[in-house]
Amino acid sequence: MAKKASAGRPPESPNRKYDIVEAAPTACRVCGSTERSPYDARVDRNSFQNTHVNPTTGREFNVVEYRNTKCLKCGQWRRDRTEVLEDRDS
Repeated sequence: MAKKASAGRPPESPNRKYDIVEAAPTACRVCGSTERSPYDARVDRNSFQNTHVNPTTGREFNVVEYRNTKCLKCGQWRRDRTEVLEDRDS
């Protein structure tokens, strides 16, 4: 009987290296809690032809996404805003 190949990557292959990036969670403006309901399926997007720079963070973006959610602590509805830099060359 033939020997079965083991699952997974070969023993000599190197481990993947990851950068650690800070991603601040969004928080409720009323109570400050970061606990929220899952985002609903609707995502509103504003897409810009040119790249913009956020003056506070210095990060570039060309799309702004808005996602609806609800604070699980106090019940306040909110829209989380995320700035995204999308590759337009594809």
